Amino acid sequence: MLQLPAIPVAPGLAVGEAMVVRDLREGVERQPIEDQQVDGECLRVQDALEHVASELEQDRDRVKVDLGAEAAEIFAFHLGLLRDPALRGAILNRIRDNLDDAAHATAESILDLSRRFQALNDPIFREKADDLLDLERRLLRRLGALGEDRIQSIDRPVILIAARLTPAQAAGLDTTFVKALVMETGGRTSHVSIMASALGIPVIAGCRGSTRHVKEHSTVVVDGDAGRLLVRPLDDELAQLREMASRRAARIAEALDHAHEPAVTADGVEISIQGNIELAREISGLLEVGGDGVGLFRTEYLYLTASRAPTEEEHLQQYRKALNDLGGRTLTIRTFDLGADKVGLAGPDPEPNPMLGLRSIRYCLRNMQMFRIQLRAILRVAAEGPVRVMFPLIGVHSELRQARMALEDVREELLEEGLPHSRDLPVGMMIEVPSAALMASSFAREVDFFSIGTNDLTQYVLAVDRGNDSVASLYSSAHPAVLRMVKDVASAARHHGIDCSLCGEAASDPCLTMLLLGLGLRTLSLTPSRIPDIRRVVRSVRMADCERVARRVLCLESDRQVIRCLQEELGRAAPDFRAEQGS
Repeated sequence: MLQLPAIPVAPGLAVGEAMVVRDLREGVERQPIEDQQVDGECLRVQDALEHVASELEQDRDRVKVDLGAEAAEIFAFHLGLLRDPALRGAILNRIRDNLDDAAHATAESILDLSRRFQALNDPIFREKADDLLDLERRLLRRLGALGEDRIQSIDRPVILIAARLTPAQAAGLDTTFVKALVMETGGRTSHVSIMASALGIPVIAGCRGSTRHVKEHSTVVVDGDAGRLLVRPLDDELAQLREMASRRAARIAEALDHAHEPAVTADGVEISIQGNIELAREISGLLEVGGDGVGLFRTEYLYLTASRAPTEEEHLQQYRKALNDLGGRTLTIRTFDLGADKVGLAGPDPEPNPMLGLRSIRYCLRNMQMFRIQLRAILRVAAEGPVRVMFPLIGVHSELRQARMALEDVREELLEEGLPHSRDLPVGMMIEVPSAALMASSFAREVDFFSIGTNDLTQYVLAVDRGNDSVASLYSSAHPAVLRMVKDVASAARHHGIDCSLCGEAASDPCLTMLLLGLGLRTLSLTPSRIPDIRRVVRSVRMADCERVARRVLCLESDRQVIRCLQEELGRAAPDFRAEQGS
């Protein structure tokens, strides 16, 4: 049996057949051919070019009927390239001169062309570099070298092992067939991991070498609790693993039996345990595990899972469904957190550092029409029940004020149009950059609530890319520097009489629960599957002990010392729970 270490993302244990999918570049790795294969590979390229040209002509004609002649012109560039002797010649020359296979020759020729377009000063040509990606996908799909189609057409129970996925791909996985997910890259708080963790299946990330070491159809085990991938386990090992899965299921069932009991500490302090969701359909699962409401509705996935920007009515439909399903509980909607870090929205030039670039509230303020559409829908649904709005990645006061001005402009529009809307919508902001944390007392005068996003806050405080598995060991929300910022933000909120919650992945870790309560937090928002465990910890501890733990921890120097201390304290406060966690 081979065991590969990984980063745990979503808990659970799954045994099944492996389906291995490499990314686009890995999928077209060069496969040298023999001289006698050259003519055949050239014919494959000719067939692909002709087939895709016919496909594009059909798409153009359909769009022309549906959307008009102007919209159909977007296909003219693609068709022109396919008929360009220069591209065709470049591909065929790679096959003849380098003995490249058809797929690799095609991918490399288009990559060269894309680089030349991006190097031109003419912005029109630079924009066309993105169009080349679509053309490449079509050609490689015809040549049978595109892994993405396999993900979309899974029709049997499998454990999906992928080099990497986009958030949109993760959102589209059919868990009827995908029983667990393994990713070679990323970390626990990368955007795709957050999306995948909501699927309700075991997920691990940063599992290096998994697509190389695992053969298609082989039996594998994904341990989402410990963070490991087991390849070709022996029969007795499988039996032990299935017994572990059975014990875990029994523990979860027992926790669910008490899920709807109030989350009140042993000395009578009530804590609100809410859920982070991506899609309205997750509400039913959230309520099953005792969620008190939605503390974070990540609305960007309305965008990422669609072929175009959602309309106001589509926004409204999703928000209304979530609100109605919550049955009177609060729905906190975060405005779009989009940018090049998620889907390359910054334009044809890749941003050298997208996490510090045009993303989140910056992107929304630069794309005001899209932003206003979302704000209109939020104001309209807020007239129907308890809804709050919060703006992400606020770093300076001007961003918050511009966002609030846009909200007021939209409110005036709705008033003039006679559409029902909220006139007292609570407005909050996420605290996830150091500047906002340090200025929390000032920001507290301008908002109704804070929500601390420890995922981004941790990476910015520690200068560690949360999506980079190479530095994953340095990323820890338990670092004293991060914890001191959390304490200061919670204190500022309490001083100014506004609500303060924490919605990062730190809220999902039972080991951190006592500390977060001791730092002054009374609302936690987390992955729904983790709610029963967190509620159980809350009912097991006393607030006086939590505050003592916080004072002790803030004197430590490293995250390892913090974690060791918290494990000891949890073991004393909830020994039965701690024993089960270690089993």
